[in-house]
Amino acid sequence: MRRSRNFGNSLRKNNPMKTAPSYIVEEVRRIDPNLRIRWSRQRKKFVVEIKTLRCYLPLPVKYKKDAYGKIIETRCDVFSDRYIQYHDGFVSTGVECDVVSSSLPLFLRQADTQRIGRENFIKALEERERQEEIINLQRESDLLKDIAGESYNHLSYRQGERLALNGI
Repeated sequence: MRRSRNFGNSLRKNNPMKTAPSYIVEEVRRIDPNLRIRWSRQRKKFVVEIKTLRCYLPLPVKYKKDAYGKIIETRCDVFSDRYIQYHDGFVSTGVECDVVSSSLPLFLRQADTQRIGRENFIKALEERERQEEIINLQRESDLLKDIAGESYNHLSYRQGERLALNGI
């Protein structure tokens, strides 16, 4: 399902999007015609993106586990970066800025805008998400261990197996 032009125009009238100055956009296009500068509502920053093949783009869905451990697929919000990038065919280069200034083209000339590489972008994205998931699972595990330890101490104390030693 593609975003219609009317949908975007109606949103621009109510909430105008920030745009980069045209002379900077032209200079960035001279560096690489596949680059674009876009305001990200999700990050609240300008992001530099590069055009790529659709096979290298992550799908605009996220996978979450419900309370029973079943994996549920949810579609990303229409304004999320992943959704916009998938439908426009662009990938983030990792360059972000709050305000677009004349130093951005100089920075792009010095840096390799494809430093991750089109083929490795999905691998890098999945690795970052996997690391976040590991951290969340570790937090849940620590919480469960704390609850289990408190439950064991309470049960042992009630059965008289452990003595409550105050101040010793």
